[in-house]
Amino acid sequence: MTSHEACIHFFFTGHIPKGVEQVFYSSNRSESNARMERYFSICEDQGIKNDDEISLIVSSIGELTNNCFDHNLGYWKDTPGCCLSWSKENNRLTFCIADRGRGIVETLRNVAGPEKSNQDILNLAFETVITGRAPENRGNGLKYVCRSIAKYSLNSIKCFSNDVIYEVNKSTDPVIKTLPQLQSFGTLIFFQWRIL
Repeated sequence: MTSHEACIHFFFTGHIPKGVEQVFYSSNRSESNARMERYFSICEDQGIKNDDEISLIVSSIGELTNNCFDHNLGYWKDTPGCCLSWSKENNRLTFCIADRGRGIVETLRNVAGPEKSNQDILNLAFETVITGRAPENRGNGLKYVCRSIAKYSLNSIKCFSNDVIYEVNKSTDPVIKTLPQLQSFGTLIFFQWRIL
């Protein structure tokens, strides 16, 4: 089983991967945040030399993993926390983050409006300032990740959540084109960076 297969398996089953290299499971936010230095090392070890790029990658991972905890307390399907995997293929460094919470669409449904489809809501999550934690002044995290991607056009993100998909730059094909099925809860995100 590859690292990303293990992460996908967690997304569908809630089974925490054991003994699979390049996979990290965090049951809580503190455990997840404690691994941020490890992601800096991974980027450096895999050939990313630019400190600004490394900072963008790690801060984007931080946004994505923090979202797993910020929006799912009390809403876990079964296994709390998130699973993160990584791989390097064809000069692309790919991180995958999975959780079994309520999903991005369900988090935003009440604030997005009842007339919006699941796809509309997922698009809003990545393209506008919107938060499921109103009246708090939040809602920039996913936009920050998209801006990081857009700054370097060879990078991409692919998100599966609540039966719908969102993509920025469709170059994640070496890792995954589609899932065997979609799922009505949880979130699975592939974040890919081209090493130049």
